[in-house]
Amino acid sequence: MRVFDRIASNAFVLLLSRLFQKLMGFIALWFLVRLMSPSDFGLYSFVLVWIATASAFTDMGTSSGAVRLWSEDSVRMAKLLPKLFLLRTVFVIIGAVISVVIWILFYPQLSHWCLIFVCLGIILQFYSVAWTPFQAELNNMPPFIWSAVNRILVVSVLILALIMKAKLPIILAIEILLPIFLIAKLIKESMAIAKQKIRSGEDVPSFEISRIFSDVLPLGIWNILTILYFRIDVFMLMKMTGERFVAEYSAGFRLIEPLLTLPGVLGASIMPIVVSRWTGMDKEGALRSVDRASRIMPLTMTLIALPLSVFSEEIIGALFGVTYRNSANVMSLIAWTLPLSGWSYAWSSLILAERKYRYNNLLAFLALIVNFIGNLWAIPRYGITGAAAMTVGTELIWSIGTCAPFAKTHSPLLKNFASHMAVIVLGISIAGTHFGNLTLTHRIILLFIALFSMTALARILKLFNSDDIKGIMLFLKRVKK
Repeated sequence: MRVFDRIASNAFVLLLSRLFQKLMGFIALWFLVRLMSPSDFGLYSFVLVWIATASAFTDMGTSSGAVRLWSEDSVRMAKLLPKLFLLRTVFVIIGAVISVVIWILFYPQLSHWCLIFVCLGIILQFYSVAWTPFQAELNNMPPFIWSAVNRILVVSVLILALIMKAKLPIILAIEILLPIFLIAKLIKESMAIAKQKIRSGEDVPSFEISRIFSDVLPLGIWNILTILYFRIDVFMLMKMTGERFVAEYSAGFRLIEPLLTLPGVLGASIMPIVVSRWTGMDKEGALRSVDRASRIMPLTMTLIALPLSVFSEEIIGALFGVTYRNSANVMSLIAWTLPLSGWSYAWSSLILAERKYRYNNLLAFLALIVNFIGNLWAIPRYGITGAAAMTVGTELIWSIGTCAPFAKTHSPLLKNFASHMAVIVLGISIAGTHFGNLTLTHRIILLFIALFSMTALARILKLFNSDDIKGIMLFLKRVKK
C-alpha cells in the first residue's frame, strides 16, 4: 500500500473514531446543558478539564514518546512497554496527590467531593500508553470499535441518569468510572501485540531506560505546557468569575473542540511516517509529507471555521437556548483556532522527528506566559470573550513557532504560511458580519460567495494542486469500494 494510502486510511479510521466520539459527546452535552443548572454544568466541565489537564502532566510524554520510539524500532519499544505502564502508574499517583494540594489551596470554595472524582479520573489515565501499538502501526480500527461501544454505553447511561434527575456526583461517576471496561480491553490487546513483536526479535535488546528520559520526558513537558497554554483560561475564569462564566465559556468552546479532532487525526497519522522516514535518512520524503499536510489541513479548517463563526449565534441559540447566548462570541472566535492548529500539527511532526524538544518546550512556555498575562488583562475587561480572543492569539504564536526552525531550509514554507494567512484574514473579515446588522438570508448568500472566493484564492496561491486532488479522489474511491 502506498504511503499516502496508509496515512489516508489510518486518518480515515481515526477521523471516524473521533467524530463518533465527539458526536456521542455532543449528544451528552445537549442533555447536560438542557437538564443541569448552569452552576452544576460549570462544575462538571471544570472537573473534566482538571482531569484532562492533570493527565497531560501525568502522561509526561509517555504516549507520544512511545509512538515515536515504536516507529523507530518496534521490537525494542515492545520490550520497553511493560516498564512504561509501571512508570505511568507512578506518575498518575503523584498527579492525584498534587491535585489534592492545589485544589485545597486555590479552590477551597468548591465541593470537596468533586476532588474524589478528580483523583479517580487522573489515576485511571495510567492506561494511555496502551494505544501505542495501534497508533504506531497505523491500525486503529480495533480500538475504534471498542471505544465506540464504550462511548455508547457511557452516554446511554448518562442520559438515563439525567432524565431521572440524578445528582451531579452520579453524573460524574458515570462519566469517569464506566470506561473501566475499555481500559481493561486496551491493556490486554496492546500487551498481546507487544508479545508478538518480542517473539519476532528475541535477540534484539530493549531500549535502555535512559531513552524514556531522553525521548519521552521532554515530550511530557511539551504536552503539559501545551494543554496548559490552551486551557489555562478555564482555571482563570473559575478563579476570577465563577461557575456560571465557566459554563458559558465551555458551551461555546465544546462545540468547536470536536473539530480540533480533524487536524489532530491527520497529525497523528503522518507523525509515524515522518519519524520513520527522517530516522531512515529519507528527509526529502519526510518533508513532502509535512508540506502536503501543511497546505491541505489549514485550508480545510479555514473553510470549516468560516460558517461556524458567521452563524455562531444561530447555532448556540438552536442548541442551548437564550441562557447561553453569550457563548456565541466564544464560539465565533475559537473557531479560528482550527486552521492555526492544522498548520501547527503538520510541522510538529517534523519537530518530533528532529528531536527539537528543548525548542518546543521553550515555545510552549512562551505561549503559556502570553496566554496567562493576556487573560489577566482580558478577563476583567471582556470576560469570556476576552479569554477566547487570547486563546486565538496564543494559537497564532504557537503555529508560527512550530514552523520557524524550518523557515530557512524549506523554501516554500514562508510562502505557504503567508498564503494561508491571506485566506484566514479574508475569512475573519467576512465572519465580521456576525457582529453586523445583516439578515440571516444575506449572510447565507455572503457565505457562499466567501467560500467560493476563499477556494479560488487558495488555488491561485497554490495551496493545493492537481496531485493533491488526484490523491484524495483516489482514496475516496477506494473508501467507497
